[in-house]
Amino acid sequence: MSFEQRELFIANLTRASNATIYVLPKVDIPAIQTSATNLGFHTRIFMNEDADEDPNGFLIIGPMEKPVIKLFEQVAEKAANVEISSPVCVSAVTEQGGNATLRAAAGGAVLGAVGTWAGLAFS
Repeated sequence: MSFEQRELFIANLTRASNATIYVLPKVDIPAIQTSATNLGFHTRIFMNEDADEDPNGFLIIGPMEKPVIKLFEQVAEKAANVEISSPVCVSAVTEQGGNATLRAAAGGAVLGAVGTWAGLAFS
Protein backbone atom coordinates (compact mmCIF):
# COMPACT_ATOMS: atom_id res chain seq x y z
CA MET A 1 0.00 0.00 0.00
CA SER A 2 1.43 3.36 -1.00
CA PHE A 3 1.67 6.42 1.20
CA GLU A 4 -1.04 8.13 -0.87
CA GLN A 5 -3.39 5.17 -0.45
CA ARG A 6 -2.87 5.24 3.31
CA GLU A 7 -3.47 8.98 3.49
CA LEU A 8 -6.64 8.67 1.39
CA PHE A 9 -7.89 5.83 3.58
CA ILE A 10 -7.31 7.84 6.79
CA ALA A 11 -8.89 10.96 5.26
CA ASN A 12 -12.00 9.01 4.21
CA LEU A 13 -12.23 7.34 7.59
CA THR A 14 -11.92 10.68 9.36
CA ARG A 15 -14.61 12.30 7.18
CA ALA A 16 -16.99 9.39 7.76
CA SER A 17 -16.51 9.39 11.52
CA ASN A 18 -18.86 11.19 13.89
CA ALA A 19 -16.36 10.83 16.75
CA THR A 20 -12.68 9.97 16.87
CA ILE A 21 -10.38 8.88 19.70
CA TYR A 22 -6.90 10.37 19.80
CA VAL A 23 -4.22 8.93 22.08
CA LEU A 24 -2.23 11.92 23.32
CA PRO A 25 0.17 12.80 26.14
CA LYS A 26 -1.90 13.73 29.19
CA VAL A 27 -0.04 17.02 29.59
CA ASP A 28 -1.10 18.11 26.09
CA ILE A 29 -4.77 17.14 26.26
CA PRO A 30 -6.16 20.29 27.98
CA ALA A 31 -4.62 22.64 25.40
CA ILE A 32 -5.73 20.47 22.48
CA GLN A 33 -9.21 20.17 23.95
CA THR A 34 -9.43 23.97 24.27
CA SER A 35 -8.35 24.39 20.64
CA ALA A 36 -10.87 21.80 19.45
CA THR A 37 -13.67 23.42 21.45
CA ASN A 38 -12.77 26.85 20.07
CA LEU A 39 -13.09 25.39 16.56
CA GLY A 40 -16.59 24.13 17.34
CA PHE A 41 -15.84 20.48 18.09
CA HIS A 42 -17.35 18.56 20.98
CA THR A 43 -14.89 16.75 23.21
CA ARG A 44 -14.57 14.34 26.10
CA ILE A 45 -11.43 13.22 27.94
CA PHE A 46 -10.85 9.70 29.21
CA MET A 47 -7.72 8.83 31.18
CA ASN A 48 -6.48 7.01 34.22
CA GLU A 49 -5.26 8.97 37.23
CA ASP A 50 -1.77 7.47 37.41
CA ALA A 51 0.60 9.43 35.16
CA ASP A 52 3.49 7.13 36.05
CA GLU A 53 1.61 4.08 34.80
CA ASP A 54 0.64 5.63 31.46
CA PRO A 55 1.56 9.14 30.31
CA ASN A 56 -1.17 9.06 27.63
CA GLY A 57 -4.88 9.68 27.75
CA PHE A 58 -7.73 9.73 25.23
CA LEU A 59 -9.28 12.80 23.70
CA ILE A 60 -12.56 12.05 21.96
CA ILE A 61 -13.47 14.67 19.35
CA GLY A 62 -16.39 15.04 16.96
CA PRO A 63 -18.53 17.63 15.21
CA MET A 64 -21.72 16.45 16.97
CA GLU A 65 -22.17 16.05 20.72
CA LYS A 66 -24.26 12.85 20.83
CA PRO A 67 -21.75 10.60 19.00
CA VAL A 68 -18.92 11.96 21.16
CA ILE A 69 -20.84 11.20 24.35
CA LYS A 70 -21.82 7.76 23.05
CA LEU A 71 -18.21 6.87 22.21
CA PHE A 72 -17.06 8.17 25.60
CA GLU A 73 -19.65 5.98 27.33
CA GLN A 74 -18.57 2.96 25.27
CA VAL A 75 -14.93 3.47 26.26
CA ALA A 76 -15.88 3.92 29.92
CA GLU A 77 -18.00 0.76 29.83
CA LYS A 78 -15.23 -1.27 28.21
CA ALA A 79 -12.73 0.05 30.76
CA ALA A 80 -14.96 -1.02 33.63
CA ASN A 81 -15.36 -4.51 32.13
CA VAL A 82 -11.65 -4.96 31.43
CA GLU A 83 -10.66 -4.10 35.01
CA ILE A 84 -13.01 -6.70 36.42
CA SER A 85 -12.95 -9.61 34.01
CA SER A 86 -9.78 -9.70 31.90
CA PRO A 87 -6.58 -9.89 33.95
CA VAL A 88 -4.87 -11.93 31.20
CA CYS A 89 -5.58 -9.17 28.68
CA VAL A 90 -4.34 -6.58 31.17
CA SER A 91 -1.06 -8.45 31.57
CA ALA A 92 -0.53 -8.86 27.84
CA VAL A 93 -1.18 -5.22 27.05
CA THR A 94 0.81 -3.94 30.03
CA GLU A 95 3.91 -5.74 28.77
CA GLN A 96 3.68 -3.60 25.65
CA GLY A 97 3.61 -0.50 27.80
CA GLY A 98 0.87 1.81 28.93
CA ASN A 99 -2.40 1.38 30.69
CA ALA A 100 -4.06 -1.87 29.69
CA THR A 101 -7.53 -0.82 30.71
CA LEU A 102 -7.48 2.37 28.67
CA ARG A 103 -5.95 0.74 25.63
CA ALA A 104 -8.26 -2.27 25.70
CA ALA A 105 -11.31 -0.06 26.13
CA ALA A 106 -10.32 2.24 23.31
CA GLY A 107 -9.40 -0.69 21.12
CA GLY A 108 -12.81 -2.25 21.59
CA ALA A 109 -14.61 1.00 20.90
CA VAL A 110 -12.46 1.85 17.89
CA LEU A 111 -12.81 -1.63 16.37
CA GLY A 112 -16.57 -1.39 16.76
CA ALA A 113 -16.63 2.01 15.09
CA VAL A 114 -14.34 0.90 12.25
CA GLY A 115 -16.41 -2.24 11.73
CA THR A 116 -19.58 -0.19 11.53
CA TRP A 117 -18.00 2.27 9.11
CA ALA A 118 -16.62 -0.49 6.90
CA GLY A 119 -19.96 -2.29 6.88
CA LEU A 120 -21.77 0.86 5.80
CA ALA A 121 -19.11 1.87 3.29
CA PHE A 122 -19.05 -1.45 1.46
CA SER A 123 -22.70 -2.44 1.64
